[in-house]
Amino acid sequence: MDPNEMTPTQYFVQKILNKQPIEPMDEVPLGPSLSDLLNTALGQRGISVAAAAELSGINTRRFFRFVYMQDGTVQPQRNTLLRLALTLDMDFKQCQQLLKAGSVAQLTSSRLRDRVIMIGLLNQEPLDEISRTLDEQGFVDLYAKC
Repeated sequence: MDPNEMTPTQYFVQKILNKQPIEPMDEVPLGPSLSDLLNTALGQRGISVAAAAELSGINTRRFFRFVYMQDGTVQPQRNTLLRLALTLDMDFKQCQQLLKAGSVAQLTSSRLRDRVIMIGLLNQEPLDEISRTLDEQGFVDLYAKC
């Protein structure tokens, strides 16, 4: 497995299992940053920051901070990242990477709400349709602040 695709814990455990020398303070690869992932997705989609912000219902100034702040001081909410992933047509793996880079819980089948989101994401449903389905099934929609 590529060290850049491992979680820090997986990397650390792998080093121990392979009996490789490791110091507690060794640097562990963390993967791409939130800013890197968003910039890549914006470039692939050919969409401006302002347009992506408007389509995902995010304040443009705040979205600029997600894209250009590299220091991790901006911590978007999970719903915000999910809206961005859907707006930028990210696939499931890219969405999970975005959630991880944003330091929020990744999607999991053990949560019913996440299952609805995962089905919509895998079926490439639009953001508004997934949000409407969540609301119809009694879950918090993707535009809620939570």
